[in-house]
Amino acid sequence: TAIPIKGSLPHPNYDDFDNDFMLLFLRDPAPKDATFVKLNSNPNFPAAGEPVTVMGHGLTDPLGFGANEELLEVEVNVVSNEACEQSEGYLEIESA
Repeated sequence: TAIPIKGSLPHPNYDDFDNDFMLLFLRDPAPKDATFVKLNSNPNFPAAGEPVTVMGHGLTDPLGFGANEELLEVEVNVVSNEACEQSEGYLEIESA
């Protein structure tokens, strides 16, 4: 069930690369039986290579124009911090 957003508050130290999250204020209360996402505090889980679902309103245009109005989700495989730090920050992705 989609609930319209009443307002948003980005992290005060957001800068495109760090602190890339914000609080969203819902127009209506969430249903009592809603399943909420829990943030992971265990740095060892999930392991590199495991599939995870990521969600966001981020950019999907290769040229980097415009964020999505609709919350998107996709399943990806975890990349280790070491592999991520050695990368240039971009992945070549082949369309299915």
